[in-house]
Amino acid sequence: MKKLRILLKIHNYVSIFGFGRILVFLFVLIFSSLALSHTINIEWYYDEGTTFIIDEIYQGVSIGTIYIYSNVKFKFYVIPKVLDVQGVTVTGVRIKNQFISMNPSSPTIVTNKWIYGTMVIYFSYIEPPEDFKVEFTFVFLPL
Repeated sequence: MKKLRILLKIHNYVSIFGFGRILVFLFVLIFSSLALSHTINIEWYYDEGTTFIIDEIYQGVSIGTIYIYSNVKFKFYVIPKVLDVQGVTVTGVRIKNQFISMNPSSPTIVTNKWIYGTMVIYFSYIEPPEDFKVEFTFVFLPL
């Protein structure tokens, strides 16, 4: 009977020790994630002074090449805002072959830490607009 109690005490000691290791590991993991800085780098090559011509068939326009890369995986979405004109909306934003979410509740997930390519903006309008500006707000979230 005594031997059984000793084994139980040793077993309890080992399980507490194992739990302590898990706590230390979780502490180190949380501390390292807080201590490391997460960066998002954006390089966008286009001429701000250029007037871009909208393709009448696809109602889209290419606006330069964009590179978005990070040291961690991330997700993001874009909020486009059409300025200076009524009746024009942005229906889609595409980088290379991937459409970027415009919905905050379902952002685009970037699992390989980078996305790059030609940025194409798609519009919806009844009558072709003459001149207007579009403002983009990119919102990045941790994955």
